[in-house]
Amino acid sequence: MQLYELLNELLELINIHHNNKDILNSHNKVIVDKNGQITNIIFTINNDQQFGQYIDEALTLLQKKTYLSKETKTDFILRVLILSKTENNNYTIDNTKHLVQQLIELEIETTQVVTNIIGIALADNQEPIQLGCFEIGYNRDIKNKTSQIKSIPKDFFQNENLLYFKANIFHLDLQDHKGSQEKILLYSLDFIRLLLFISGDFNFQYKVQINSASYHEFGNLIITDLQTYYYFTLDWQSLGMSGAKKTTYKLHINDMVSSDYYASFHKLWELYEKKSQNSTLITDIEKRVVSASLAIGESIRSEEKRNALIYTCIALEALFSYDEGQLFQKSIGEKISNCLAFIVGTNKEGRKGIIKHTKEIYSARSALVHGSQPSKSIDLYWINDFIRTAISELLNNKKYKDIRTIKQLYDLITDTQLSY
Repeated sequence: MQLYELLNELLELINIHHNNKDILNSHNKVIVDKNGQITNIIFTINNDQQFGQYIDEALTLLQKKTYLSKETKTDFILRVLILSKTENNNYTIDNTKHLVQQLIELEIETTQVVTNIIGIALADNQEPIQLGCFEIGYNRDIKNKTSQIKSIPKDFFQNENLLYFKANIFHLDLQDHKGSQEKILLYSLDFIRLLLFISGDFNFQYKVQINSASYHEFGNLIITDLQTYYYFTLDWQSLGMSGAKKTTYKLHINDMVSSDYYASFHKLWELYEKKSQNSTLITDIEKRVVSASLAIGESIRSEEKRNALIYTCIALEALFSYDEGQLFQKSIGEKISNCLAFIVGTNKEGRKGIIKHTKEIYSARSALVHGSQPSKSIDLYWINDFIRTAISELLNNKKYKDIRTIKQLYDLITDTQLSY
């Protein structure tokens, strides 16, 4: 079928609902720009499987016409379909050409989000530092830009010695903003995750917090008031209380960016920005590197060892998981441990040690998933450091500069092993 025919088939599978009863029974909702107004439209699909098949066929026809990601193109098609359905319009060859041109011209918009940040330190005379789509600096450098905005409290950026955090949030102008708060939170958490990963803070001695007033800064220290608990008998006789404070250190950004190890990882900020924009200029391997770095950052942030272990395994699989489509395949733990050992190990004994540590991680995860405790204590420091080293190798070693997909990486490993 041609594209306009596929679009008409998709229209036939869509039902638009207008009354309250229909709305209550419907679970699909989309927001479209209709006649200059943002409008909520409730709809259902007659045949989800058929609808998905037609969408995939339409995406195949559009594949070479635009750089936008599959998710973005799907979102765009859904919105124009819903709008056409509400206006009882069908597709022709001519108006489909116009739709394709709209998609080609679709641009990513950028919104700046600014708030406070604590837990980091900058040199006294430091100008704002740009880290990909993120920026940090002193309030003095942004106060004049925000002082005339009525929605911002006058004292929010007035203290010139405090720091601000700015993120460029990427979105499409046709997308609704109902998830903007979640997206801002994601960007903020990802900034912290990348910061912890790049710094190599496996002991979580730094506590970076964005948009929070629950911490107190004293010089180089951050004092956190943990939860206070009050104890009573069943007839409400007081038994006392307990509470605690936690002390962590500020992460000195100037020291980090001037360190030797930073040169190995600074590219992550640029790659994160590209990944956030759904850019086609980022390879499969680079996407995996970003995802694995974020997962290790979350493993570091997780104060509960169970969660830290799970995120470390997520990092391993984000980096190395590969379904070869073969009937008989090695277990995922074995494949990933071999891949990690190949990249990180420098000799036979070192590679054997890496494989051993990685398999222990997967055994521990398997125990947790099945409701039991790991048979031995797991030190995540080593495996997190191995993953960090692997990411550094993939980003910087000339051996991997032409590796763009996970299949190419596995082919390289196989060829090297067979050449022994």
